[in-house]
Amino acid sequence: MIDVPPYAPYALPCQIKARTLNTSSIFIPHPVGQKPMKLTVHNLGRITDAELDIKQLTVFSGHNGTNKTWLAWALFDLLKPVSTGPNSREILVSEDTDSLSAKVREKIKPIIDIIGQGTSTAVVTLDVKELGVWSDEVLQATMEHDQLASLLGEGTRIASDAQVELTIPINEMEAQHKSVVIGFEPEFGRLKVSSNWHFPDGSPRTITRTAIRSDWDEEALTNISTWSLRQLLMTVLCFPAERAGLLLAMGNEDTDLDLPRPVNDFLNVMRLVRTTKKESRLRDQLLPLLNRIVGGEVRLTGAKGEERFILDVADQEIPITVASSLSRSVAGLVHYVRAFASPGDLLLIDELEMNAHPAAQLALVELMAVMVSHGIQIVCTTHSPYVIDHLNNLLEAGRAPVDRQEKLAKDFQLQTSRAFLPADKVSVYAFEETSAGTQVKVTNAIDAKSGLITKSTFAPVTQRLSRLFNAALDASEASE
Repeated sequence: MIDVPPYAPYALPCQIKARTLNTSSIFIPHPVGQKPMKLTVHNLGRITDAELDIKQLTVFSGHNGTNKTWLAWALFDLLKPVSTGPNSREILVSEDTDSLSAKVREKIKPIIDIIGQGTSTAVVTLDVKELGVWSDEVLQATMEHDQLASLLGEGTRIASDAQVELTIPINEMEAQHKSVVIGFEPEFGRLKVSSNWHFPDGSPRTITRTAIRSDWDEEALTNISTWSLRQLLMTVLCFPAERAGLLLAMGNEDTDLDLPRPVNDFLNVMRLVRTTKKESRLRDQLLPLLNRIVGGEVRLTGAKGEERFILDVADQEIPITVASSLSRSVAGLVHYVRAFASPGDLLLIDELEMNAHPAAQLALVELMAVMVSHGIQIVCTTHSPYVIDHLNNLLEAGRAPVDRQEKLAKDFQLQTSRAFLPADKVSVYAFEETSAGTQVKVTNAIDAKSGLITKSTFAPVTQRLSRLFNAALDASEASE
């Protein structure tokens, strides 16, 4: 059982469309051979029109200012409302007719009936399948101008017809949400909500939230119960490009910082890490790999309320403020892995290679692939040719016979064949300027025939470097 903080209001940031059900956006880790979620973009910044398949590992590659981060943030906002994770928030259910809300209201009537009745208690179990929570095969979540302006900042110039739409097929899920148990103690105004999940290996997991308030009413109880049923992934978390600096601001408890939602969310989760004693189910599999990348152990130390990040290298504690910039960049990932990491999570990582030496960049790419093999979905942006080139190495290695992969793995940074990727789990997109300062075209960078990345925005730069060197060489030889 995992306890997470109480509910806090979270206004639904996107418009939700379904064939017959007005509901929330969802994430489904898709099994091999089934359709991935699809992200459709229209007039977002410099991106005119684009359609992207969001697979288990999706990479946005391209020049600065091509709106890769904007698109990643929009995806974060579309998915976060159905997160069960430590940063999830209650969706405010719309007032229009909702068949699911009506069914939930009837189910939780024993709880509604005891509001204000002293020591009486009631417990109700809501079954996801029985209530037909996801009866449609396809759902769509949409963000338009107002929602995008709210996400990116009111001062950002957003086209009036800007739109980002996420289409998700309802298929077999890797992490299956089975039921929600609602318990209410009116004497204390305490509502306890337990979400029960099952994983492919048959193992169960229960995530429990507790909310206490004195003014519970029928609408509030129905909203929370309905929202809890609609959760379809574990944790959605964004690691912004500013993560190294934000880590230093973790001790500042100012909650009114003027930051974009994904950035502020990361800061709040890092603050939560200081107080949680929870350990993730993937901690032992992933932490040793992260420690190898940073050359030590990033951890918290100090008395309660005075915790601080340090890098422990050979029993020497180095304050994170003076540790390597790589240590600061991955510290947030370290603590996600330690406390929260679970199959069914989705991470959005802006500039994966931030502050990393090329060798560390290769290791980080391998780590992402290992996390994918454990059921974590990852979307990342990059400006690094090392990331793209090494991803090709992992794709090619994934095609090697299984009996040869262990030997091959010894030549890689993390020396594990779990980093080798099947092509159908990977999407790579090149964000290219059509002409200087104008539109951006988003194209699939993976060749359908070879299954490898054949399109790169880095190639022209590499070619130009070669031409410049040859020109300089010709000039120097001519002077002799």
